[in-house]
Amino acid sequence: MRLVGRFGCSECFGDSSPFEKEHKNCNSVSHVAQSREASRKKAISDTRMPQTPPAAILVPALAAAVGAAIAIATGTRLPSLATIGTAIAISAVSYSFYNAIKYTILPTEWIVGKKIKRYPSCDAFKESDEESLLITRPFHPPAITTIDPALIEYVLKTEFESFEKGPFYRKNLHDILGDGIFNTDGEKWKEQRKLAANIFTIQNFKEIIENTFAEKILVLVSVFDAAVESKEKVNLYDLFLRFTMDGFCKIAFGTEINSLTAKERPAFAIAFDRIERVGMKRFLLPFAKVMEHLTTEGRQFLRDVQLIHNFSRSIRDLLALMINATSSNSTNKEATHDAERRRTLADGLYNFLTAGRDSTGITLSWIFLMLARHPTVLSRLLAEIDASTAGLSPTATVSYETVRNRVPFATAVMRETLRLFPALPSNGKQASRDMVLPNGMRVRRGMRIVWSTYAQGRSTRLWGPDAGEFRPERWLEMDKVPSQFVYTAFNAGPRVCLGKSFAELEIVFVVVELLRRFRFEVEDREADGGPKTYTMSSMLAMKDGALMASVERR
Repeated sequence: MRLVGRFGCSECFGDSSPFEKEHKNCNSVSHVAQSREASRKKAISDTRMPQTPPAAILVPALAAAVGAAIAIATGTRLPSLATIGTAIAISAVSYSFYNAIKYTILPTEWIVGKKIKRYPSCDAFKESDEESLLITRPFHPPAITTIDPALIEYVLKTEFESFEKGPFYRKNLHDILGDGIFNTDGEKWKEQRKLAANIFTIQNFKEIIENTFAEKILVLVSVFDAAVESKEKVNLYDLFLRFTMDGFCKIAFGTEINSLTAKERPAFAIAFDRIERVGMKRFLLPFAKVMEHLTTEGRQFLRDVQLIHNFSRSIRDLLALMINATSSNSTNKEATHDAERRRTLADGLYNFLTAGRDSTGITLSWIFLMLARHPTVLSRLLAEIDASTAGLSPTATVSYETVRNRVPFATAVMRETLRLFPALPSNGKQASRDMVLPNGMRVRRGMRIVWSTYAQGRSTRLWGPDAGEFRPERWLEMDKVPSQFVYTAFNAGPRVCLGKSFAELEIVFVVVELLRRFRFEVEDREADGGPKTYTMSSMLAMKDGALMASVERR
């Protein structure tokens, strides 16, 4: 990893960083903290970039071809194809490693063959005094990893058209996400965005809370009631994912999945989790897609991808909804029913399922773990819930008005959890042209800009000296919520999550409904005796997919 630049000036973002106030004379949104960077800017801008991954293959391959031509011309006996292939492979890998080591230091865990157990960017930012980092890996395009709000705004807003998901992300995720909203650019992205907007409408939120959520929460309550009677422990992590899946399918597609009442964990849910865990390796390890065909885990991954796509295509109600939503703008309605349109809509469905199930279910799990670790926070939250739901019948559910306006501390608990445990711990874009970043760093076409939401939430420069502490009160003490480029849990700019308000309301609704009825004793330990933690995955999933708890009625 190579240091490439410090934060832009916090004054340029107004109240985006409530804690660091410097450079009072700044008045440009894209300005950089010149007092600390001026002496380094030229050196940074002159930094040589690593060769792009194709060069690691083309250079040795070209050398081998030239050698073979010379051998043929001179009549020298050619080595076998296997020998040539092995030599090319060794040369390519050696060249790539040399190139990477020349410009950076590869993650130690990767070099020595250890499994990467933690998101390395968080620890790396602490060691680098929170400077942006240049990271290269063999056969991957180099990436600038950052938590700098100035750089994040530049990528996600100021130069939105110059940064796209790009071929690196699309190639690695196409068989998983297809041409869905999370894996497309340009017109395809705009089309998927319109489809999503038809589902996430503010006008429907009140009806969703007081009808669909109310129906599904009572099913979840019945599951906990049964656990109270049987004195059996429950897996909160699994139940929350089932709840969000059932609710989202009912809201968006008019389809009953009924996974909450199923005795066995649904096969598609197991496939979801394996896809997110194994798919993450494509961004960490070279030849990951090749190894998927050679290992048992990889072959299972490919079967899981097919299972999920078959599941998404089976929900015809959603496909009909999406087709109707887009056909009004088409001059040929019959064209909307062809195989290509159905495939695109199925891709959109899978993307919506991922967002609707995983982000909310995972966040609920982290909330209940944090409340178990912080009894003082739990006591204050229970007092607020009891006051706001006094007189409410056990068979009734809280209203939309209550969830939105009468439980501010519950909302603060939700936001604080997302700050420390964002459902999507990192995200990135790829440059579509050569350019110079606001901090003077030169970026070549194809380079990636990656921002670590997980590390950003722990930044003492952005959140103060207690950034690592779980303290929901901070959200009530702020004059205004930090900008979306500081608090990136729901992305930012034109690609900000359309389901943000939807997810926030759902999370607070579930927390209020469950805690007014039940007392949970959460098991905060892993099989090895350590505290609960996450597993390496594309989402911030809990290790082993479990959060066990005993349940009692209040």
